[in-house]
Amino acid sequence: MSEDTFLALILIPFGVLVMVPGLLVYNGRFRHYRKGLNTMWTGEPALASAYLGAALAGIPVMGMVIRSDNLQMFGLLLVPAVFLSLAIGILGNLWMPRFMKPRWIKEADDAAKRQRRVAKALASTR
Repeated sequence: MSEDTFLALILIPFGVLVMVPGLLVYNGRFRHYRKGLNTMWTGEPALASAYLGAALAGIPVMGMVIRSDNLQMFGLLLVPAVFLSLAIGILGNLWMPRFMKPRWIKEADDAAKRQRRVAKALASTR
């Protein structure tokens, strides 16, 4: 078994295992996963896990594509995609821009912001 195959057998399933809950958070099915994971970081780690998982699954594929002679053009597209998803995944743990959040998170953030404004207005009138 070559090193590339061994790396692929470990990283691809692990990447998919990390990516699937992130995608389910984007769909709104794993909302409790977001509540539990977002207490540890300032950003949206539950959403960032989708990007980190895609990067982890793409790293061994990227290595195999780069080493093959037939798929060089595919490698030109895959390498920036993997590094972009890795960067978004790492930065998403600290800060996730609003346009990358799904609608249900934006609505929840807006509702929380309205509640804070009302509570602040009520506190200032007392």
